[in-house]
Amino acid sequence: RLREEASNHARQRNHFFSLSQEAFRMGKASEAKKFSEQGKLEQAKMEAKNSEAAQIIFKEKNMGRPVSEVDLHGLLVDEAVAFAEMSLRKAQKKKCSFIVFIVGKGTNSFDGVGKIKPAIVEFLQNCCVPFEVDVPNKGCIRAVINGNQRSFCEIM
Repeated sequence: RLREEASNHARQRNHFFSLSQEAFRMGKASEAKKFSEQGKLEQAKMEAKNSEAAQIIFKEKNMGRPVSEVDLHGLLVDEAVAFAEMSLRKAQKKKCSFIVFIVGKGTNSFDGVGKIKPAIVEFLQNCCVPFEVDVPNKGCIRAVINGNQRSFCEIM
């Protein structure tokens, strides 16, 4: 429901930005500014609904899971990376030796190509965190947290 509301706000945002561009081309600067401001308001509403949805989805997917296992299904890519970072920090603080990110195979993605897995791989590479793809199962990424490497928190 929240994702649907966010999509509605995105459509409204696009509509107002389109009207703004049209008004600007016609030399109606004050009208263009008004439409642009309405578009920005819809953008903020969309982001708020997506953020609310992400919090609920993450909480529901991870309720009862150990700190070393994080399910990122159902999240948008940017949300998944943010939750991965938060979870990695938490696992470090809890002195976990590894963390498994459940990213899925991409079968539920719009075009059937996974978006979360490559984003988490890139995130871990950028943080110099060693990892294995499809471990312990297909659709998972196992990141190694050990005391011999620089702390993830020092890198970020």
